[in-house]
Amino acid sequence: MEENANKILELSPMGIIITDKNTRMTWCNDQFLNDSDLDKKDIISRLFASLPIEGDGFSNDASKSINLQLFDTNTQVRKFFQYWQVSSADLKQQRIHYFILQHEVSSLTNSPKLKTNIRLPKRANWLEFLDYEVSRSRRYKNPLSLMKCHLLISENPQEIDEDDIQACVKNTLMDELRWADMIGNTQQGSYLMVLPETPQESTTALQQKLQEAISSELKSLSANLSTQLVFGVAHWEKHDDSSTLLEKARKSLVLELEALLP
Repeated sequence: MEENANKILELSPMGIIITDKNTRMTWCNDQFLNDSDLDKKDIISRLFASLPIEGDGFSNDASKSINLQLFDTNTQVRKFFQYWQVSSADLKQQRIHYFILQHEVSSLTNSPKLKTNIRLPKRANWLEFLDYEVSRSRRYKNPLSLMKCHLLISENPQEIDEDDIQACVKNTLMDELRWADMIGNTQQGSYLMVLPETPQESTTALQQKLQEAISSELKSLSANLSTQLVFGVAHWEKHDDSSTLLEKARKSLVLELEALLP
């Protein structure tokens, strides 16, 4: 049955990835490989969080489409996708991820390297904010940190709706961070925080603060809910652009997740 289903999905004009209950990617179709220019060996059996993709806004409804950007640090190309996911009806807790390629641009044409002064849009998303802060760090040598976190849910005996859990995490992060920080929900269960004027030594204390605050808020949903917040951190260094900083944070997070997930 599963083999027949995959044959049907293979014919889809959309890019598709299937992940298991631990968010490891177990299958993808050729359309996703063609659209993303990624290699299959970099997908199968790896965590979904390892994909070089980031979303541009919050969506607590996993089935609602959001916009994703794929960052290729080798070719300096940003690919823009419409993305959504659904849970499969079987008992394996699989998720099916759909990607529709919208367009692509060379990030060199918009790179902070080529601009002496980037203006921040009035209603900037987190990526525009990151580009702006990277530009400021280059000009003024300001410290800049990027933090990615992912919520692992190990026990949920009362079957609290995952959307409610994620909304609780999002709201707590927004309450605990400073007004100057920016937060984005980049994948299901993953959050990215752009932290201007934040040196490396300050991020350890911030992680502890967020861990305690979110744990306390989640206990108010259910005392039996067992979760763990996992962090990946990156710090701006000379010559880093936004894509490089995102890659550092992503690799740091995946390293921590790999140590915890089977």
